[in-house]
This record gives sequence, structure tokens and C-alpha cells, in this order.
Amino acid sequence: MPLCRRNSDEYKNQRIEKSESYWKKPVCKQHGKSYDGDFGNHNPFCRDIVRSSIDSEITGQHHFERYLKENNDLPEDHRKIIQSWKRRVQGRFMMERHLKKGTIFISMEDGEVYQVSGIISSWEEMFFGAPMPLIIEATFMPFRDVIISDGLVMPYNILIGGGMKRMFKDSYMAAKKSGQIHRSL
Repeated sequence: MPLCRRNSDEYKNQRIEKSESYWKKPVCKQHGKSYDGDFGNHNPFCRDIVRSSIDSEITGQHHFERYLKENNDLPEDHRKIIQSWKRRVQGRFMMERHLKKGTIFISMEDGEVYQVSGIISSWEEMFFGAPMPLIIEATFMPFRDVIISDGLVMPYNILIGGGMKRMFKDSYMAAKKSGQIHRSL
């Protein structure tokens, strides 16, 4: 049985039917509105609405547990992949450079350095022409022996000055020299 989106969508739909409280209305901090099914003048792709929906509803750790509990017939390797998603890392990252085996991201919260692979397209292809370094908001998750993204990546349109560029480059070089680059979670 392949690990596929259809199964997780079916699961999500079952959970929605079972519980009215499953979907809390996310609130946009910028506009002070919650999503009630009718956006009106509100931007449906507002960063706050999208990110709070993803963080609180879809990637909630208890949803992984429920999914695994209710799908006992999953092959063991698929169960391990889903269980590994509990180790995901969320936050703001500086996309520092592209390498052959992935792109280097530096956490803006704790300075940890991650090498993240693209699933179908490389990060370089996805952000072709974007000025580097680039600040993004993302969720990184383990997939077998590499780190990938959950697919929802929100770049910030901020130009980074020379001093910050050097600081992040130095962070990468120090992590590389000391072997502190996270290539798996």
C-alpha cells in the first residue's frame, strides 16, 4: 500500500466529520478577521491564515498518532516515516546557499544549520533568480535519510545587507568545519 496523499485526505475528512471542533477558525493578525468560509475582501492566502491552519490542524502531533492507530495495515516502513514527522522543525530560516545535495538553511531562532533536499525540484529551481540569502518560513521534516519540507514555504520579501550575509556565511562555514550540519532529523 503506497504512502499517498489520498489516504491522509480520507483520514482528514473522517476526522472533520467526527468532530466539529476539529477546525478552529484561524485569525489573521494583520486584518483581525477569522476565516469563516467567505473571504470577502480578505486575502485567502494571508500568511497568518495559511500558517495557523497548517500548524494547528494538519501537522498536529496528535493527528499523526490517530492516523497510525486507525491505519494498522500500513507497512512498517511507512509507519516509521510518519512517526519520524514528530521530529519536524518549524520556524524562520535563512536560505544561505545551494549545494548539489541540497540547500543550506540556518535557523533564525537557534542558529542551527540544516541541509534540506527538494522532493521533485531542487530549492535552486524553486527559487530561481531570488536574491540570496533569502528569509523563509517553513517546516522541515525527516524523510528516510534526508530532510525535506512539508511543501508550504513562505518567503519574505526582504533584502539582506552585506553584514548579515557575512554573518550567515560564517555560521555555515563554522558548522561545516565542525560537522554540525543537520542532514537528517
